[in-house]
Amino acid sequence: MRHVFPFLQGRGGKGNIYVWATGNGGLTDDDCNCDGYTTSIYTISVGCIGDHGLSAYYTELCSSTLGVTFNGGSHREKEENKMVTTDLHHKCTEEFKGTSSAAPLAAGMFALVLQSNPNLSWRDVQHLVVETAQVTSPVDEGWMKNGAGYHFNHKFGFGRLDAGEMVKKAKTWKTAPPQRTCHGPSSQTQQEIPAGGTLSITIDTIACDGTDKEINKLEHVTLTVSFQHRRRGDVSVDLFSPSGTRNEMLSTRRYDDSKNGLHDWTFMTVHNWGENPKGVWVMNVTDNIATLNKGVDVNGYLQHDTSKQEADVEDLEEEVIDDEKKTQELEANKDGPTGAKNRKGAAWDAPYPEGVKKHKIRIPASPEGKATTGKEDEAKAMTEEEDEKNNVPGNAEAEVWGDYEPGMFDTILPRIFKTE
Repeated sequence: MRHVFPFLQGRGGKGNIYVWATGNGGLTDDDCNCDGYTTSIYTISVGCIGDHGLSAYYTELCSSTLGVTFNGGSHREKEENKMVTTDLHHKCTEEFKGTSSAAPLAAGMFALVLQSNPNLSWRDVQHLVVETAQVTSPVDEGWMKNGAGYHFNHKFGFGRLDAGEMVKKAKTWKTAPPQRTCHGPSSQTQQEIPAGGTLSITIDTIACDGTDKEINKLEHVTLTVSFQHRRRGDVSVDLFSPSGTRNEMLSTRRYDDSKNGLHDWTFMTVHNWGENPKGVWVMNVTDNIATLNKGVDVNGYLQHDTSKQEADVEDLEEEVIDDEKKTQELEANKDGPTGAKNRKGAAWDAPYPEGVKKHKIRIPASPEGKATTGKEDEAKAMTEEEDEKNNVPGNAEAEVWGDYEPGMFDTILPRIFKTE
């Protein structure tokens, strides 16, 4: 998938249909725009909703999400209804869930669409998703209307895929006109933002007006950015179109401690679909931690409806954490404060829920200095005086939420970890 050829030449020149899952790092605040496949214009990025149409707690948010399909995992549901499918050794399973389940469901829908009209191009299929997707439950906030009148949401893209409507519309669909690519002006000079501040860069484009590359209606917009920062996860990038549509190209990522920054990383958004690109685009790059003393150097450029982008298979998530493992650890505690990471000198300082008691607990640490949960007989609640008196170097201290009672230690979630 590193080359454009299979995308454009597959299916007799109509292009292959590639479906990609947005990812299951939602509980860890991961961003699917940090996946080199979801940011490719040649893939259809699919997220997940619960079987009642509510957002799944594990699905990742980003501007490249085109739509969502059903599975279990709404944070408002007490019980999860998961996907039933085949398993190894001639068995079945009722435990298949996540965006890894949602994406194959979408692929099956697209197979039905192509069966009804085999002449559809890869772009036609994406157009059908945008035209027929249904707005999910209004209980989930974040729905906006772009400059072309399409409703979208960074959680759900253009909404829930509707197989029946796609098949119906595909039968009479007129092939989309040839794709055009226009490279907007670049901002190549290094600029710095103050710690805890925002750098705004404006890019004025006429979208190749008067040439054979002129674009009047957008499909995809890509933004390529480079920056240096002491902690990459503290940086967010927003892109505003001339119509005023806000695209969250990069959100803050709680566990991204990388000092490598980004080098020519391409973000993508589909949420300007149908808009006229002519006018002033604004890119805001924000340092979200005011205590940092080093700014961000940025350069970037816009591409409208690019057809020459190659899929970059590098995945920034690999430098952070194992999303699947972390999600499994946090799933059982999805209704309470999460994100306590054992990182020296750092902690997540979200407020406690109103009325919840706090306790200090001494937790034996591993030889490497990492906090361990320990067993009931290895931990006890202490007053601050006892805690200070019994302080043992190499142990980890944690504040926990909930009513602490003997036998409950394994069910409460540490809120702040500090290594001494």
